[in-house]
Amino acid sequence: MAKVPEVRHDRVEGHSVARVTGGGEPVREGYASLPGVRLFYRTMGRGEPVLFLHGGPGLPHGYLLPWMEPLAQSHRLVLFDQRGVGRSGKPEDGAYSVAGIARDVDALRRSLRLGKVHLFGFSWGGALALEVAIRYPGSLRSLTVAEGFANTDALNTRLQSWLANAPLESREVVERCERDGLFTVDDRYFAEYDDAVGKIYPQNPERPPGWKPPATFVEAVRDLAWDAYYVMWGRNGEFQITGTLAGWDAMSRLSPLTVPVLLIVSRHGMWTMEEADDVARKVGDARVVLFDRSGHLMFADEPDRFVQVMETFLKDASSPRRPKKESR
Repeated sequence: MAKVPEVRHDRVEGHSVARVTGGGEPVREGYASLPGVRLFYRTMGRGEPVLFLHGGPGLPHGYLLPWMEPLAQSHRLVLFDQRGVGRSGKPEDGAYSVAGIARDVDALRRSLRLGKVHLFGFSWGGALALEVAIRYPGSLRSLTVAEGFANTDALNTRLQSWLANAPLESREVVERCERDGLFTVDDRYFAEYDDAVGKIYPQNPERPPGWKPPATFVEAVRDLAWDAYYVMWGRNGEFQITGTLAGWDAMSRLSPLTVPVLLIVSRHGMWTMEEADDVARKVGDARVVLFDRSGHLMFADEPDRFVQVMETFLKDASSPRRPKKESR
């Protein structure tokens, strides 16, 4: 077994303590100096730890906070910015591999002395959670994958299908930009490309007219770590993954886990029930839960149900009696 690296924790300059809504627990922030990278983290609440993995790649974790805070009434919540993202430092070697980020997750868990954790991953963070489960299964109390993916080739197929079935006008904008040039002088997507992508990605018809994404998500997108994103996703546009995520596959490496697993799929999201069911068969003790009225951000579209599903699952996962497999 590899020796656990010595880790220094630095207090945040201008450290602030805030009150958690409804729980009265302080929010504590700090930095963990891990091998090759310095990560910003935030904790709140008391109880068994729930470690959250944000999506993106490259989105700072703050967009998750308002929706996860209710869980702090019964658990210790631990959120952090992945390497190169938000308030975390850039990796010394400049690398953004899936395996390397999974090592960061486990190093942070050990450095904070969390012991075994309930691991929650959303979107890209869901794929990362599967990688952590494959590499460090002994670190888990439970595993939740929300709107994640288990195979990049399968995700690329879905992305191409969305493009192929898109309205002609939007598809022509995407194809022209991807052929003639995607990026501005600031190395960002052209606005017309961004707008076309937004029209092609899955839409949630359950949302009321004039619906706008949560302010915390808009802020996270504004603060996206584009350098990390381009390295991991690639620079060929939004419908083909060609970066370090290309070729990544969890399905061929998954084996039965000894902890409960929750797999969350949104009816109008990015994951599919078929792939979630495939993951469930691989890992064993798994629940697959469908959020019927949600888009990708199920915690924002159906917040009350999301908290109820999570609280029930975490309670069952902490019980000596193993939860039964269910699919709905």
